[in-house]
Formats: sequence, C-alpha cells, structure tokens
Amino acid sequence: MKTKQGREIRMAVFDLDGTLLTTDKRISDADRAAVRFLTDGGVKVVTASGRFPLTAAEMTAQLGLGLEDDLYIADGGGTICRAGKALRKINPMDREVYSTTTAASKALGFAPYAAAGDRVYFDSEGPLDEIYGTLNERSPGLVQKVDRLEECEDVLKLIYRIWNEEDFAKLKALETPDILVFRSSEYMAEITNSRLGKWNALESLMRSEAIDPENVLAVGDSGNDADMLRGAGIGAAMKNALPEAAEAADLIGEYTSDESGVAGIVYELFENAPSRF
Repeated sequence: MKTKQGREIRMAVFDLDGTLLTTDKRISDADRAAVRFLTDGGVKVVTASGRFPLTAAEMTAQLGLGLEDDLYIADGGGTICRAGKALRKINPMDREVYSTTTAASKALGFAPYAAAGDRVYFDSEGPLDEIYGTLNERSPGLVQKVDRLEECEDVLKLIYRIWNEEDFAKLKALETPDILVFRSSEYMAEITNSRLGKWNALESLMRSEAIDPENVLAVGDSGNDADMLRGAGIGAAMKNALPEAAEAADLIGEYTSDESGVAGIVYELFENAPSRF
C-alpha cells in the first residue's frame, strides 16, 4: 500500500498504551477501522508493547483481527510472542550489570520490579504497586516476591514507579554504555540492556518477512518507542507523545490516543483511509 507521497508501506507497527489504547485501555472504533484498512490493503500489522506477553495479547485482541495469534512484540522488544506465549527472547541484561544496577537504584530509594520471562519479581516490603497488584489478581503468580532481587536471572528489564522529573533524573544518572534508562509512560521508567529495544525485535521480524526498513510505518508515544520511530521509513508520534518519542519521529499526529490519534495518522498518510470521525 502506498502513502500519498508514494512510499510503499508493507508493515505497520503500533505501540499499545498511549497509542492504540486510550487511557481507559480501550481501542476506539475509529482506530480499529484504520488498522483494518491497512490489513485489508495487504499491510502486515504488528503490535509492539512494553507489556508482558499475556497482557499484550489481551489488548491486541481488542482489534478483532486475530493479530494476537500472529507474531507480536512484548517486553519492550525483549520478547517475540504468539498467542500470549514467548517464542524468542532477545538481549536480556548482563547478570553482573543487572545486579549492580538494581543495588544502585535501591540505594537511591527506589523499589524496582524485574521482568524475566513471563514473570515479574520484587523484594520490597511495602504493598504491590497498583499496576502489579491488579495484574496479580487477574493472573495469580504473574508477580512474585523473592528474597533478593539482585539474584534473579535472565532479566529483560527493571521497572520503576516515578513521580516527577527529579525521580527520572536520578535513574537516568545510572545510565552507562551497557544500559538504557527511559520513561515508558509519564509515571513509569525502565532500565534495559542497551541492545534491547522494539527496533531490534522488529528487525528480526522484517528479515523473516523480507521487508526493508523504508517500507515500515511505526507509531508510538513513549521513550521505548524512540528506536523504532527512528528506524522505520516513517516514524509517527502521537500528539500525546513524550519528548523522547516526538524528537525521534518524522511526523507528529494531530490527535491523542483518547482522540483516535492512530486513525488521524493513517488518514493523513493514505488516500481513501477512513476518517476518525
């Protein structure tokens, strides 16, 4: 399918939270119609999320296109999945780097969570963060307490609740050539292997589909979308995008995720696309 400017698009990649999903975690009818327009035109659609494989599949299923049964990306690019199951893991954190970083962030007063495989681990004594408490109610055993977080293995990322720019700046100061520190949402930050990212996972999918980067459209809103927005032939950021994503994008949409912003971007790029209204 060609854009109005004549670029052939063979794959479209969408972030979930803050992009396809509204703040109350729904996909609007207009955005659903926009994605169907792309698939009907022969474009391979992939979701790429920082969510865990199971919840990423649940959210993707809202599109009603069966995409959750095809390949999709979870764990911020750390896992390639199908139907809620991890098929391939990519670039977990180095064991020593992970342990040192965890200890250093604890010393700053943070209570990190560690994502490894299909589980999330923590060792703080306080109550579970609201997000993970809800996850554990829906999927018992998904979030597990351990004696010492530093001893977990094959960790893909560390996850933090942040409340302000000062919190993020403290974590950002821990960044080294081995690790990346970024905001995954306004009040969440993550630390990953510097080689982990949605774009690395997408490159693997592109090779399997024989698709070139210039023929990819990527849409996102957060720091963990920046690499794929830079790498894709067209990188589009939502109106509600964080600065890291907006700076990496080729274009910024006119609407937020609560205003069917994905439909707005598709309508702007392609002839005969359905309107967001």
